[in-house]
Amino acid sequence: MINNNSNSNNNFNYIKNMILKNENNYNYIIDLASSYIKNNPKNRTENMELSSLMYEILPEDEPYKYQFYLNAITNLVRFKAETEIKRDISIKEKIGLGFIYAEMNYKESPKKMEYIAKAFIDEIFNDKNTKDLINNANFDQSEINTSLINIIYLYDKILADYTAMNINVLDNIKGKIFENLDKTIKQ
Repeated sequence: MINNNSNSNNNFNYIKNMILKNENNYNYIIDLASSYIKNNPKNRTENMELSSLMYEILPEDEPYKYQFYLNAITNLVRFKAETEIKRDISIKEKIGLGFIYAEMNYKESPKKMEYIAKAFIDEIFNDKNTKDLINNANFDQSEINTSLINIIYLYDKILADYTAMNINVLDNIKGKIFENLDKTIKQ
C-alpha cells in the first residue's frame, strides 16, 4: 500500500494527515498505519508517534488498540538504546539491541516483555547476515532452541537470557526456519 522511498518524512506526514482526516474509518486507518510501520521499521520516532496516535484514536474495544500501544513501547525501547549507543559507543556490547531497557521498565508486565522480545527476535532473524547464517546451518530439531539463543546472544545478551527462560518467544522464528527447510528439502 505504501512505498518505502527516500522521501519517508513526506510519506509519514501524508499518512499522519490521512489518519487524522479519516479517524472514524478504523479499518482504513489501521491498514494505513500498520503498512507504514511495517515498511519503515527503522523510523523509530515516526513509528512511536504513529502508534501513539492510533492508540489515542481507536476505541477501547478495538483489538488493534493494544497492538499499537505495544508497538510504541517497543520503538521507545529501541530508540533509547540507539540514543545511548550514539552517546557512548563503548556501551554497545552491554546494551545490545536494548532489551535491557525493556527489562528495566516492563519486567512486571509479561505481555509487554514477550511482545518486545518477539519484535527484537524478528528484527534479528530478518537481518540479512542472520538469514544467511540460518540458510547455511544444519539445525537439529533437538538443538534448535540452543542454536537460536546463541545467535540472539550475539546481538543482545539480556534478550538471550530472557529467551532461554521464555522459550515460547522462539515459536514464530522456529516455524519460519522449519518452513524454509521443508521448501529446501522438496526442491
